[in-house]
Amino acid sequence: MGNALLLAGIPVMYLREDWRMGLVFTVYCVISATLYNGMREVGTPY
Repeated sequence: MGNALLLAGIPVMYLREDWRMGLVFTVYCVISATLYNGMREVGTPY
């Protein structure tokens, strides 16, 4: 729960500072989370 809040809160703070930096970081976080989920499913198929 804490990591999810941190992962959601950091891009929000970046968006408040500079929307371009926030947008890049948000896209990076979404891609990273998607890849992590895909690798997790491959590692534990059952």
